[in-house]
Amino acid sequence: MQEFPTGSLQLPFSVSMARQEATAGIKKYYLLAQLYLGGSSSSNVGPTCSLTAVYFPALMGTISKASDDLPVLGGTTTPAGTTQRNRQRDRRLPILLRLLAGLRTLRSGGSACQRNTAVPLSHTGQPRSARHFRTGVPAEKDVSCSHSVQRFPPTSRGKETPVCKMRITGIALAFLAVTTVFAQVKIKFVEYNLANGLHVILHEDKSTPIVSQVVAYHVGSKNEKPDRTGFAHFFEHLMFEGSPNIQRGTFFKLVQSAGGELNAFTSFDKTVYFITLPSNQLELAMWLESERMLQLRVDSVGIETQRGVVKEERKQGLENRPYGTLLEQTMAHAFKVHPYRWTPIGSAQYIDRATEEEFRQFYKSFYVPNNACLVIAGDIDVEKTRELVQKYYGDIPRGTGTIFRPTDVEPPQTAEVRDTVYDNIQLPAVIEAYHMAPQGSKDYYALSMLTTLLSGGQSSRLTKRVVDKDKLAVVAQTIPLDLEDPAVFLVFSIANFGKSPRELEGVMQEEIAKTQAGLLTGEEFAKIRNQKETAFIEKTRTVQGKAMELANYHIFFGDANLINAEITRFMEVTREDIQRVAKQYLTPNNRTVLYYLPKAKVGG
Repeated sequence: MQEFPTGSLQLPFSVSMARQEATAGIKKYYLLAQLYLGGSSSSNVGPTCSLTAVYFPALMGTISKASDDLPVLGGTTTPAGTTQRNRQRDRRLPILLRLLAGLRTLRSGGSACQRNTAVPLSHTGQPRSARHFRTGVPAEKDVSCSHSVQRFPPTSRGKETPVCKMRITGIALAFLAVTTVFAQVKIKFVEYNLANGLHVILHEDKSTPIVSQVVAYHVGSKNEKPDRTGFAHFFEHLMFEGSPNIQRGTFFKLVQSAGGELNAFTSFDKTVYFITLPSNQLELAMWLESERMLQLRVDSVGIETQRGVVKEERKQGLENRPYGTLLEQTMAHAFKVHPYRWTPIGSAQYIDRATEEEFRQFYKSFYVPNNACLVIAGDIDVEKTRELVQKYYGDIPRGTGTIFRPTDVEPPQTAEVRDTVYDNIQLPAVIEAYHMAPQGSKDYYALSMLTTLLSGGQSSRLTKRVVDKDKLAVVAQTIPLDLEDPAVFLVFSIANFGKSPRELEGVMQEEIAKTQAGLLTGEEFAKIRNQKETAFIEKTRTVQGKAMELANYHIFFGDANLINAEITRFMEVTREDIQRVAKQYLTPNNRTVLYYLPKAKVGG
């Protein structure tokens, strides 16, 4: 049996730190802010692998440590024994740049995951096909399936890579990941379906010796039952528990020992797992991912472990974080019928009530080939990779159950909803949520351009007015949520010291009214077009970014070629379109307004 080294190949620093170093002289602040919390390219390699907290906790977490001028927004202490957030934040970055980083996480739908993986490696396997071998050691019982299949962890194909060279490869991987292409180049790919329904997309890019594998399952929090929320996010964690051939706790170490990085995130609409490795380790990624698609270990040990992790994550990321429940409260007030009324983190009480059989059924229903998209991008040979895809994924059985898709339609809002939320904060916040057009529609692209006009950078209208000129707020931002079904257009600000939320809201409304009353200038229009084009190219600057976008376009649009074509939809938006959608959607009767206010001090 092949032995996988456990400690000698660990990188001496995180990928995110390497990216910061590598980008220091390129696009010092703008690119660094985008890389900080990852977006399409995940961040940490090390004993723990962390993602940012769900949606607004991610956004507000960046505020909490962004500036020494905001001491009241400090984070909370993590209880002993829980996983630690190990990102090192540079306090010199301006607060708005950190918000941009959090915004990438919010818009892509990332969820908080912190996982410990300090378990020694050990593997057993028996043959299922020519790629497997016998050891004579029985596999662990797989309680998620009626039978367990024993499979061989692959060796590197071709020339062996010495340990010293592997270290260099891993370090190079971190630096290559920040390579930016500033010209739009057509991204070529091939796509096809396996007999079991798995949709496969392959993209060859020989520019760097790395490969990224993304598996996106079309399941998110909106696929859950109202009395069992949090299941999709729970499985984001549970999917790292291993299989009969992958010992519990070794999933991360296998990838890290090969010089790679990996993680996952859950949104309202999808759950995504990604692994990026030196290209000679592609089969390792395919074996690992196919194992948990075929025969994930769903047992009481893993379930109880992850129950505790998820509940602690909710406390740390939402309940004990300033403004942590902001998105949860906003969605609960804005939606009455559609399952967007709860967020991916879900409710701890429902996770506690769920039975082992309910978890197994959720796995069998949604984590099947015919509900997934596999994308492999990077230094590959397409024909050889097709053979490997068939080898590892081709014999996984198609799911036989019905894949639940919610059909609930949120009725039009006819009157303003207004409420107050009290939180452990000292600076009030104002949040407005307007129901908006569905993703992919003409109005969606116009609203996205309106977002850039209002809060896209230091020279944007809201920032110049409420932050720089009137000094009413420490931050002002607008975000149209990119979700599969019609979602909401968010406008929010955090008030400055001594400023009232009522005054702040009034000025925010003045700036919105200006976009409704007249056309933006030609200079502003040219600027936001350039910003959109730059952002579109930035999303695919790495092979991991390309893989993420190809999966996203297939799942939600059924057209992976939008990776090349969607920018034309933004460029077709006119100044008149931007004014029209501001008038149509940003109206008082179509909005939910929340004031976040400080809790009264005991004894004060």
